[in-house]
Amino acid sequence: MAHGLDFTIAYTFSKAIDDTRSYGSGVGQHNYYDRRNERSLSVNDQPQILTFSYIYQLPIGAGKKRLSSGVPGKIFGGWTVSGIQTYGSGLPLSLSVVNTLPIFNGLLRPNVVAAVPQRGTIASGRFDPGRDRWINPGAFTAPAPFTFGNTSRYINLRAPANLSESFAILKNTSIRERMKIQFRTELSNPFNRTVFSAPVTNLSDPAFGQIQSQANNPRNIQLGLKIMF
Repeated sequence: MAHGLDFTIAYTFSKAIDDTRSYGSGVGQHNYYDRRNERSLSVNDQPQILTFSYIYQLPIGAGKKRLSSGVPGKIFGGWTVSGIQTYGSGLPLSLSVVNTLPIFNGLLRPNVVAAVPQRGTIASGRFDPGRDRWINPGAFTAPAPFTFGNTSRYINLRAPANLSESFAILKNTSIRERMKIQFRTELSNPFNRTVFSAPVTNLSDPAFGQIQSQANNPRNIQLGLKIMF
């Protein structure tokens, strides 16, 4: 765009399905002899992802339309604002339970309890990991001995959504023809959002359905000064 503004926008609407283990996911088949039953959402399925980045050089200072020279131009000119923001759906969850089968499948999945909400109840409309469960334990049961569970490899119950923002403010000031000073402020997670990690997905664990960690870092502000010559 004109007047010092550049930006990119990308939106993806998709669905990823597979019937085998995804590399590094830690989730394999629970019945090697029934591949059709292994077909489910993929570990990296994210139905919606919105990403946009931008950089805007303010129209003030040397070579610009406003305050192009003098002391005011030095003070108010040379400012640049930029940012990268990403918003995406949470990844699907894979549930497990202690394996009681005398075969080398290495994994057992629970049964789904029909007509029971799989999402945990959130009190007061706001999720609190110290009080609420992300998954409703009553929606799943361990399968009967020597049987497979009927839960899909990955279910359409997802980890918390990904929300990520980073901003930067730069000030370039020319001292001489071959010397320039740059002051910059960089902000990671400027809104200090808390993005939770995936919950405990092992039904045999007493903490099943609880979220016990944070997926992102708190707000971080970094200041920098650079001399270019």
